Amino acid sequence: MIDHKISVELLLEEHPRAADWLLQRGIVCLRCGEPFWGSIGELLTNKGHSTEAIEGILEELNAHLTEVE
Repeated sequence: MIDHKISVELLLEEHPRAADWLLQRGIVCLRCGEPFWGSIGELLTNKGHSTEAIEGILEELNAHLTEVE
């Protein structure tokens, strides 16, 4: 299960499809082929998402990854 503490790099190593899913929601986690340095929670916070919104996004991401893997 993905939580807000996982690094973006590890998330993408373990779940490459997460990058496309995030991008479809306007969350860019790769730049010039390199992942954002930090956790997914930090990335989402930097994008202006509240704690509640982050929890919702991660719930949806976990559901999506369960479906496709």
